[in-house]
Amino acid sequence: MGFMDDFAGGSERAVPPRRKPAQEQRSRPQETELRRPPDGIVSALQPPYHRLVCATKQQIWVTGYDQVYADTAEDGTPIDATRRPRFGACADVVVRAYASCGVLLVDLLYKDIKANPPKGKTLWGDRYPNYWGEGRANKTIDHRRVINLHTFHVRRNLRKQPGSTYESGDILTGMIRGQNGNRSQPHIVIVAYNPRRTDDELTIVHNSGFGVRWQPLSWFTWEEKGHFRPFML
Repeated sequence: MGFMDDFAGGSERAVPPRRKPAQEQRSRPQETELRRPPDGIVSALQPPYHRLVCATKQQIWVTGYDQVYADTAEDGTPIDATRRPRFGACADVVVRAYASCGVLLVDLLYKDIKANPPKGKTLWGDRYPNYWGEGRANKTIDHRRVINLHTFHVRRNLRKQPGSTYESGDILTGMIRGQNGNRSQPHIVIVAYNPRRTDDELTIVHNSGFGVRWQPLSWFTWEEKGHFRPFML
């Protein structure tokens, strides 16, 4: 018996549950719905590319930056449970977006490099370079090397013609230098136009050291090496 029951004479009465306000009664939307991009950008794309763009945008402000070497599963997520479950570098953005569309790029890349062992030091070509001195496929790190991802897309004949229009879902590779003037380094991004912008400036989703962000490409010094449509099974 509760205090109020004693005060009322000791009779035990069931206390009716508090009725939740209407806003609390509504079911909470799923996490993917909370981060779902505006309908305008989705309807303007053709499947399956809109799925890739949606999967890319779901990483914005969710995935932090960490280029620490770690064993990974086929979808690019770290196996080591002691580390943060959401971290990565620029290549991981692409690998995870592909995985959300059912394309296990880690596995595909490993098989292709294993069948075509790295040779030479030539970068940005149609042969995997032996730039890192391993001379063989390494499933735990190959997919985190931008040069390898570039070569994979070249070998799949996905390169767009020079001067082609940039479309949402396109994958760009190149050398990037940030606003702080640091040295240029290989980088990979996914084009995703921002419907909230009033101009036609090219916007990308990428991870350049501050977590996954949606930013204009013009904020960076960019030397393009490849312009591709995504690989889809």
